[in-house]
Amino acid sequence: MFRTSIAAIAMLVSSASANINSDFSAYLSGEQKVEQDDLVSIWEQFKKEYGSSSPNSHLTDTERRDIFEKNLDDIINHNSLEGVSYKKGINSFSDMTDDDFKRHFNIKSSVGTPQFCSATDNR
Repeated sequence: MFRTSIAAIAMLVSSASANINSDFSAYLSGEQKVEQDDLVSIWEQFKKEYGSSSPNSHLTDTERRDIFEKNLDDIINHNSLEGVSYKKGINSFSDMTDDDFKRHFNIKSSVGTPQFCSATDNR
């Protein structure tokens, strides 16, 4: 009886955990238009999956959502293009701007800076 209960609970927990990218794949691929109600659902699921682990969790909900919406548009536009070699998805950084991401990971811009690595060095 005890083993059956534990198995049932484990099954419920695993089925309750969702994956935002598979749950909303029709929207992320551009196959289905994102309406306001859909956007609310996607945002709420993002917060459930990544909310507390987001580096931007210190921002207000409105600030994070505005950034998230812009990034969601970028994801959908990219995934809607013909012939792309990869697809974009939602992750724990989807409520961050590019600048936020660079600051968080201490990434310095290297545009115009010589790289001197074996793949690019012509010396």
